[in-house]
Amino acid sequence: MSILAKLEGYLKSEQVDVRRKAVTALGEVKSENGVTYLLAALHDEDSIVQATAVFSLGEIGSERAVEQLVPFLQAKDINLRSGTAVALGKIGSIKAEDALIWSLNDPDAYVRSCAASALARIGSEKAEKLLVKILREAEDPDSRRKAITALKEVRTDRVRQAVFDALDDSDESVRNCAAAAVGEMGIQAAETKLLNLLEKESPDTQISVIFALGEIHSHKAVDVIIPFLRTSHHELAQQTATALGKIASDNALKELINILQNGVSWIKWSVVEALGETRREDVVEHLTALVNDPEQEVRWSVARSLGLIRSSKCLGPLTSMLQDRNGEVRSMAAVSLGNLGFPEAIEPLVKLLTDRDRKVADSAAVALAETGTVQTVERLQALLPTLTPEIAETVRRTIDDIQARLHSR
Repeated sequence: MSILAKLEGYLKSEQVDVRRKAVTALGEVKSENGVTYLLAALHDEDSIVQATAVFSLGEIGSERAVEQLVPFLQAKDINLRSGTAVALGKIGSIKAEDALIWSLNDPDAYVRSCAASALARIGSEKAEKLLVKILREAEDPDSRRKAITALKEVRTDRVRQAVFDALDDSDESVRNCAAAAVGEMGIQAAETKLLNLLEKESPDTQISVIFALGEIHSHKAVDVIIPFLRTSHHELAQQTATALGKIASDNALKELINILQNGVSWIKWSVVEALGETRREDVVEHLTALVNDPEQEVRWSVARSLGLIRSSKCLGPLTSMLQDRNGEVRSMAAVSLGNLGFPEAIEPLVKLLTDRDRKVADSAAVALAETGTVQTVERLQALLPTLTPEIAETVRRTIDDIQARLHSR
């Protein structure tokens, strides 16, 4: 008997737990042949079975499901309505467009948001125009925010202009949302307007504005946002550090290093991460100075940041961090060495396979799978007889992964 046939039988069970597991399994199988069974499960008396069937149909993405899913946009259960909107968005059929447009008037804000996002995923011009109209004309700020959230995945000129214009919205929460979207969409033309917004907005909106300035790599913003590094508002200062790292100008780099050397401890890890985001070789020496920092969070950030910089100068400090007293730090150092691919790191990573922390050993195994050579395979095979069964299994998987990568070249 096939798996689908067995699951069909389970769907007819009198035990609700069995039916729930069956409908979940059908979604995991993701077979078009399972759609018929899932459509039948939509009419189950148990709401969880129904909701799971809706979710699974969305995961499979079959247009066959659209017609039977649409009525659930009007279900009494809010979760079922929102789940149906999400599923229809994943399926992406134009057939669901009118029903989803109707759901933009749903009394529940989350359902409206799911419907708007689904329409954006479907991507029809009709839906796009409607969402833009909502953004420009809806009376309640919540609807305008939801329109921005949906539209930011659509990159047409009409949408970009509408989101840009929303930076002048009368409601600060909408301007906040628009600023974040401008950054995600990379709207360079918004630079001047974003800089002007910084002068009048609350810290929460300033965070979104500074995020956007970082995303569009605004060099004009550097001198304007530097003072925010010293604000007592932690999240605002941290976002400023991140933005300066993305902009990565000489002046931004100079200020980040100055804060690193003279600033308070709570912002140190944010600055370290920002330095890594610059991808500049000239920050390596400043990161290396912190490999023994007393704060574990800072050392972890150093290990991560060094892994972003393609420089042989990172090899020494990262290799030394494989001996860090904290397992999270050792694990991140291994990951970074795998990302950089230095052949010199292979032997230290091999030794790390026997680390007392299994997460560290697994990170070393992944790094070796990405960088190992034929000689590495021979080294690991010779090591196998000396290992415990658990570690030996990890090493065998690593050998298989290295060989698979080498053979795929």
